[in-house]
Amino acid sequence: TTRILRAPATNGNITSPLSTTTILAVTVIIIMTTMIATSSTSSSRLLVQAFQGTTPFRRRPTMMTTKATTATLAARIRSSNRMNHHPSRWFSSTTRITLSSSSSSSYGDNMNQHDMMESDLLIAVNELDQAILPNNNNHHNKSDSRLTKRLGHTFGPATPRATLHRAFSLFLFDSSGRRMLLTQRAASKLTFPNVWTNACCSHPLQDMAVDEVDDGIRDYPTFPGIKQAAWRKCRHELGLDLRALMATTEDGDDSDDDPTQQRQLQLQDKMQFITRFHYWAADSVTYGPSTEWGEHEVDYVLFLQLPPGIETSGSLLQPNPEEVGDYKWVTIDELQAMLKSGNNKNLLWSPWFVGILERGGFEWWKDLSGALSGKYTNDQITFFDPPPEHVADYNLPSHNRWTGVWKWNPGKNEPGSASSKTKDETMSTSS
Repeated sequence: TTRILRAPATNGNITSPLSTTTILAVTVIIIMTTMIATSSTSSSRLLVQAFQGTTPFRRRPTMMTTKATTATLAARIRSSNRMNHHPSRWFSSTTRITLSSSSSSSYGDNMNQHDMMESDLLIAVNELDQAILPNNNNHHNKSDSRLTKRLGHTFGPATPRATLHRAFSLFLFDSSGRRMLLTQRAASKLTFPNVWTNACCSHPLQDMAVDEVDDGIRDYPTFPGIKQAAWRKCRHELGLDLRALMATTEDGDDSDDDPTQQRQLQLQDKMQFITRFHYWAADSVTYGPSTEWGEHEVDYVLFLQLPPGIETSGSLLQPNPEEVGDYKWVTIDELQAMLKSGNNKNLLWSPWFVGILERGGFEWWKDLSGALSGKYTNDQITFFDPPPEHVADYNLPSHNRWTGVWKWNPGKNEPGSASSKTKDETMSTSS
């Protein structure tokens, strides 16, 4: 109980018997107590955000090498208390942390295409999709493995295919399975602007709050890091929270597990990994035969079908104009007509999307239930070259599938050390 002490009024003025020193001391105590309480509340919010992967912090990667379970995934998320502040990744000169209930920093907030080119750290891989990271003793020059998005996409005479790195291509289908989402990359994109492609194409990154670095061999076929990256980028590019969308109560799980972790597991179970493609392509259609931009990726193909009752019209998608210029839901017949030579000459297509469709994509879509149940899932990595319009002047016939591929150990798997392979050769990571 707080008692307010006042002295009797004299000549209309209120006076207090308390000394000035006492009043100041009480005031300081009240202020300090308020600050401590506020700090504790903010810290609690920050930890909750960390578990959800939305804080502007990163942590040292850990590796999950077995099929995800509630316990292992929970441990993986909770390990986010080992976080390192990475200012260049999350802040521009006008952006700072705000510890309030109404704000949390998500990937890409207050960042443009140039910002992300400098701050995103890609995952360089060798031809077997083994990650080459700065904290591993598996690279001849560990400082080189801090691969920014800009470096990973810079083409030219000295780097004719830049550096091989990991990526994903998510194919999203409506609840009937008859229509698939196409998106047009925004005109502001630095690489392959204005091209039409699958729902979401991007990269898993190093040092994220929730680990996105998979072991390319031991994490097959679950690949939780790749699927985490797909969820993150769907929120960023399409305004689509796949975890919340795919969450169900049909399992009747009344455990004490964090609902966020349960939703992450549900999404991981329903997002199906199909296969991997190793491809490269210069963006010579946009910038001409001497282009400075291109792609060189081990591309993970992911399939996901919306649950029943989810309408594709209305406000389901809220595209980020920095990422997406337009979108369209199409049937197989509609897409094949759009792709036919001579039709829609004004349409540009991403070389990876067309390459995937030509090498199984249409077949998997026609048997969507089989694809989603793992019928076509495999551990292979199929290599293909781009069509002629995506070959730059400096891309030479002497180059092969090892051009631009970092070596795993000194003296082993040297780029270009083996003879040139035939187009569309398939390798298995289990062999």
